[in-house]
Amino acid sequence: MVHEFGHLLNNDDEYPAGTDAASVMHSVLAGLQSLPKGQYEAALTQGFAPGQTLRLVLLPQALRNVQPSLVGIFIGLLKDTSLAFIVNVPELTTVAGQVNNRVQIYPLAIFVFTSAVYYLLCCGLSLLASRRFTRRAATR
Repeated sequence: MVHEFGHLLNNDDEYPAGTDAASVMHSVLAGLQSLPKGQYEAALTQGFAPGQTLRLVLLPQALRNVQPSLVGIFIGLLKDTSLAFIVNVPELTTVAGQVNNRVQIYPLAIFVFTSAVYYLLCCGLSLLASRRFTRRAATR
């Protein structure tokens, strides 16, 4: 299957622009398409406008179904921000490097702390998501 954003790549080493946004859009679209058509029709017969139907009836159900995918995309995005220092975007790794350049006392401690923060963020999000999804699956 050819990716829709394949034309944005000059070679295999570059990261295509908009891939994360497209992943979120496709996940939400798949969640909306997985809902029965009767949900939309029932909301319209109850007097909801099409925008209200989407916002109040369809999206809450679809987002509940695609939360695992969205959490995975968010964790990937969080890990990818460490690559942003290439284009001079100040983020956690860059700030740690700047602190190291100023202090230059404990460079290993600074970068171990930085990696621990990334690890805790990713594992915390993963645990939070897995607990929520197992609890939700147990109530069904």
